[in-house]
Amino acid sequence: MKYFQIRSQTETMIDRLIECSLSVRQFRPATWTGGSSKTYGSIRAVRETLAMKSVPYRDIYDSLLDKDSYHVMMVDGSLLSFQYTFSADGEKLEKHRLTYFPSPKLPEYDELYEEYISDDIYVDAHDESLVKFPIRFDYDPVNAKGIIHPASHMTLGQYTNCRVPVTMPVTPRKFVLFIVRNFYFTAYKFNKNLFDKSAPFVTPVTAITAAEREISHFII
Repeated sequence: MKYFQIRSQTETMIDRLIECSLSVRQFRPATWTGGSSKTYGSIRAVRETLAMKSVPYRDIYDSLLDKDSYHVMMVDGSLLSFQYTFSADGEKLEKHRLTYFPSPKLPEYDELYEEYISDDIYVDAHDESLVKFPIRFDYDPVNAKGIIHPASHMTLGQYTNCRVPVTMPVTPRKFVLFIVRNFYFTAYKFNKNLFDKSAPFVTPVTAITAAEREISHFII
């Protein structure tokens, strides 16, 4: 995985979310270089979530929303963010953090809210019976500790020790498709040709160990 590949694919997937009206607001990821690394994403979003580990979820969400610390706001108010760090030359992925923070309440603040909830395409996102929880995909090989802390893993909710092994670092396309297919399925079906078509290529990198394959893991 290389910097220019990730940047190109992220832009493509954000464009597709906009095109099918799943994204109602967006901020394009930025690039900055510091020390021996190059980062593409939003350093503010990562700092916000790290600094609020023990804070109630609603407060975390409200802080991210108030400070625009996200890249995509979905039609139901859920927030997506992308963060990839590479070697300074952009040739090697060092780590990533991809987050999905669902809104604790329906987005009544959106001026187009009534229009969205009346459209059957977005019915999955507005069911008041839903129990919403954050999802995070992390890749951090430097701090990997076997099955206790897999290099690539998925965390569900705010559970400190929830780290489901993932076979490889997660590309922007796979991240967006995971979210759309599972939580916005009606919209996905309606826009299937758009989401399923190819995106700019990203070189795959295997991260899972033999021991991690022996326990429950996530193939992506």
